[in-house]
Amino acid sequence: MVLVYRAFGGDYPWPNDLVWNSLSAKLDSFQSWLLDQRSAEDESAFFSIFNAFATLVDNLVDWFTRFLLWLSWLGVAAVGTITVLRFGGRRAAGITLAAFASFALVGLWEASMETLALMLAAVGLSLLPSVVALRAGEVAQYHGVEHKAIAAYEQGIDDPAGVPKEHDRCGSNLIAPLLAFSIAGQVIIERLIENPGRLARGASALASLSLAVETFVYAERNPDSAFGRALHRSGYEIQRVLATREPTPEQLEVARAAGVGPWVVYALANENT
Repeated sequence: MVLVYRAFGGDYPWPNDLVWNSLSAKLDSFQSWLLDQRSAEDESAFFSIFNAFATLVDNLVDWFTRFLLWLSWLGVAAVGTITVLRFGGRRAAGITLAAFASFALVGLWEASMETLALMLAAVGLSLLPSVVALRAGEVAQYHGVEHKAIAAYEQGIDDPAGVPKEHDRCGSNLIAPLLAFSIAGQVIIERLIENPGRLARGASALASLSLAVETFVYAERNPDSAFGRALHRSGYEIQRVLATREPTPEQLEVARAAGVGPWVVYALANENT
């Protein structure tokens, strides 16, 4: 879309009817209000918590940035490539190494590391509540029950105990492509626009999410391709380590009970065909 806009932007300008001229002013006004409330002498409890969390995020991003820059290109490329090799395979590792090399060659290493630090902090903080909930109780086991029930139904297996607890369509398979596209999108925005604003960064985030979903869909439709196997391998590792656990026999009874309804419909349909 960026290339098309740059190629034909002069001939086909953006329609004025689709331009929301007041949005930028409204966002600026809201940001000013937030800043005034945050710096007020008698701040509310909400903004006290908000400021503490903002400070935590700023410190975390700053720590990640300094750590990544301290590792240097060689260290970050080595850690990233080895990690992807472990969870995604050789082809994905090669793509990762090429991406790190391209960031350095075009002079965007520092900007890319700042974006990577921001993504690591954002993903880490957003996953923390889920990880705690999954590891603290039975949520991870029932997540495995859900995967087993669906896989057994799809494969025509009566006993869900005989199928893996990792599944191709688990949302964990979105994490790797979303992280990769988010980093690439922010780096491209920094390269194309001198001082990117909120709208540009928001559009980049939306495009990154869209591309991640399309990648997820492609891998699900082509599970035996090299790309599909690499993507699912990263998701399987997340499920294996964090998101799922092997259910107990009692919990598997829930999967068997959940499979009764679909199997009755399936059997009746086959009898009538």
